[in-house]
Amino acid sequence: MKLYLYIIILVLFICIPSFGQPSHIITRYNIEDGIPQQTITSITKDREGYMWFTTWNGICRFDGHSFITYRILPGDSNDLATNRIDDIKIDSHNRLWLLDDENSLYLFSPEQNKFHRFISQTAPVRNIFTLPDGDTWLYQTNGKLLKITPKEQEISCQQILDNSSNIKNIITLVHEKDAIWIIADKGIYQFSKRSNKLTLHLSSPLPFHSFRKWMNKFIIGSENGLIYIYDPKNNTNSTLQLNTSAKLKRIKAYDANHLLVITEDDGFFLTDGYQGEGIHYSTSNQLVSNQVYSLYDDDNQKHIWVAYKNTSIITRIAPFGTYRKHYQLKTQEYNSSQRHISQDPNGRLWVFSKNETLNYYDKKSDEFLPFSISRNNHESKFLKIKKSILTNKTTYG
Repeated sequence: MKLYLYIIILVLFICIPSFGQPSHIITRYNIEDGIPQQTITSITKDREGYMWFTTWNGICRFDGHSFITYRILPGDSNDLATNRIDDIKIDSHNRLWLLDDENSLYLFSPEQNKFHRFISQTAPVRNIFTLPDGDTWLYQTNGKLLKITPKEQEISCQQILDNSSNIKNIITLVHEKDAIWIIADKGIYQFSKRSNKLTLHLSSPLPFHSFRKWMNKFIIGSENGLIYIYDPKNNTNSTLQLNTSAKLKRIKAYDANHLLVITEDDGFFLTDGYQGEGIHYSTSNQLVSNQVYSLYDDDNQKHIWVAYKNTSIITRIAPFGTYRKHYQLKTQEYNSSQRHISQDPNGRLWVFSKNETLNYYDKKSDEFLPFSISRNNHESKFLKIKKSILTNKTTYG
């Protein structure tokens, strides 16, 4: 999703006072500082510490002091068809992979200022996966899954799946020393690096929607409240049935003994590992809505913070107890915004969403307050961003 910003703000957390708005050093960057365009579509950091920003007028690199822009100009011999770049991925060898606004793939070389189009692409790219072994995998809209292995003088490409598998979505890839696990909506596949053989290990009549590797097992969320537990070491599987007819959209670990499972429209579950259903949180049990967008468990008290799809209320729950509190976010204009909860290195919680005011949790007043940036002594303007890039832990959802 695009970030419509008139500035990029890099926030350095230097101190958190015990009262009032947290103190920060704020540096504003705009077109006059070297950013090529005001529409920032993605942000990432490479292995050398440089920040990269993709825009609708090329990409730029930031070294902490200045920006360098890379884009095509009239008369260039580059393969890049447009300066509208929507996404960037950096692989384990620090290579930059770019997607333009039509989901065409390019490999970019900053040293040569060259954009090389991936000619083996046969359809728009839906997902890019960069793996620790240096390979980059592409899933295309025509159902084909490709493995790209860049070498010194060439790029080799191998097709792993075709459209005959009827796969509509690749949830994730899991990298292991001798194999790659492909977690798809139609099943779990293992690709052997040694034999180049693809094997289907688990399938279901119901599609898979979510995945989490936990305690050396694969936890897969399906429909009608069904969870599959697959043991890749022993090639065995079992199921856990939750008391819901909803799709299981997201799974995350709460601790070494419990999982958090977000449903599509029936709240969420705090399971007893993969052995029992545990606690079902819904409008019948502490929630203000069953439309949960994201969950966050804080580092200090392990409270669960809940953000919803259809209300600007944040709920705080103490698991295994009766404590619960609802917080109304300040200056939130759209109830249906996708809100994320994050915790900065100092332990302060933040709530952010596209085109809305950033809120932070103030412990002293026990409420969420809007975070404002003062331009001078007479003017204050609310910061509106989709997400912070310097927080060390982010909500799952």
